[in-house]
Amino acid sequence: MKSIFAFLGGAMAGAAAALLLAPERGDITRRKIRHMMNHHINRAEWELQAARMKADKAAREAIHDLADSAHE
Repeated sequence: MKSIFAFLGGAMAGAAAALLLAPERGDITRRKIRHMMNHHINRAEWELQAARMKADKAAREAIHDLADSAHE
């Protein structure tokens, strides 16, 4: 999971640097950066939610397996 956030952070930093070096007006550049950041934040939130759901499912299955083995 850390590698996903490291990758996203690197991608955002690289893209932001590219936009900052682009020959466009400041307000256009800031709008592009804001849009890009919102996109990546939404993607990271989605990935986090998916990881939480996967962890919850694994925890429920582990509890179920423990309960089954305790009954045997």
